Amino acid sequence: MQGYYAGAFIMILMALTLGGVRSFPLNSARLNLRKVSRPTSTTTLSRLFLSSSVTDPEMEEYANPNNRDDQILSLISADGGLKVTLVTLRNLMNDLSLDQNLSPLATRALGSSFSCASMLASGMDGGQVFQMTMSTDGPLRGSCTIASSDGGLKGYVGNPTLGDSLTLPEAVGSGTLQIVKNHPSWPRPYNGISEVVSGLPAEDVAIYLARSEQRSCAIHSDVRMNGYLCTGAGGYLVEKLPGCDSGPAAVVEANLEKLGKEMGKEWFVDELCGGRDLVSVAKSCIGEGIDLKVLDSVSPRLKCDCSQERFVRSLTLLPKADIDEIVERGEPVEAKCEFCAKVYRLGPDEMVKEMEEYKKRREEGAKESQ
Repeated sequence: MQGYYAGAFIMILMALTLGGVRSFPLNSARLNLRKVSRPTSTTTLSRLFLSSSVTDPEMEEYANPNNRDDQILSLISADGGLKVTLVTLRNLMNDLSLDQNLSPLATRALGSSFSCASMLASGMDGGQVFQMTMSTDGPLRGSCTIASSDGGLKGYVGNPTLGDSLTLPEAVGSGTLQIVKNHPSWPRPYNGISEVVSGLPAEDVAIYLARSEQRSCAIHSDVRMNGYLCTGAGGYLVEKLPGCDSGPAAVVEANLEKLGKEMGKEWFVDELCGGRDLVSVAKSCIGEGIDLKVLDSVSPRLKCDCSQERFVRSLTLLPKADIDEIVERGEPVEAKCEFCAKVYRLGPDEMVKEMEEYKKRREEGAKESQ
């Protein structure tokens, strides 16, 4: 690379590191869940729930007319047996697509992963981080998504400009899905892993939750593109909590199956694009006879913790011989954040100065802590 140092050690990944994890063996226990049937062809929409407005006064403050804003909404049934989490991410995905120059297919892949990760991170303790990594052999070359309980999201795919000639499962391929949960106060992260079976993030997450965490739930995510414009993105997660009676769970399962049959397999994103807000869609998921109460409503946003200091810290890990070679060549060193596409660049003299100042700050901090 003319004008830039191309040594192997300069490939710096400024990502959130959840190091020191160990893989737990898969639990072969299976849940007594029936698969919700999904028609293979789109059927004529028959609106089961005609009103898109929120009529419950207690829900009005959480209304989001026409899904104008991105939102993560968590609700619980009145008896405490069912938790429902929904997300709409249209604006965020359009911003991410521009930041990372994503193709429509890459936007669909990341949008589905973002929806799943944001719903699973909802309700976590403050400071806790949820990471979902698909290590696969398809031309998309895998993906990584990181979510926090405050709605922060970041992620990337290995091949952001992949064309649209493939379906999403073909682009993803086969491999593994790894889930990592971490918190600053934990002695070590939780790490779970399962096989990528379908290539659709929500379906593979459902398999992971059933096999590795023994969680009984229905999860779905979808993204609709019009060229490079995302017109709808989001998903829902309905989870059966410990102690839940079988009756309400059976009602929800039957209702979701009915929605899939009568409104088509893309009914959820149809509702988002049609302007129904998450409160109304949540009631559609649950069906009649089950009251819901809002637990939380969060505004999702792109959140990356890369910084100049992290770049300099990465440089201090290089062998002295490589640093000397950079200075001798007089060429700048550059690194690009995989999550937000921000580029950090330092000339040789700036690099040496920044590294010395960083080491000095570390030494002073170590003395103060003694």
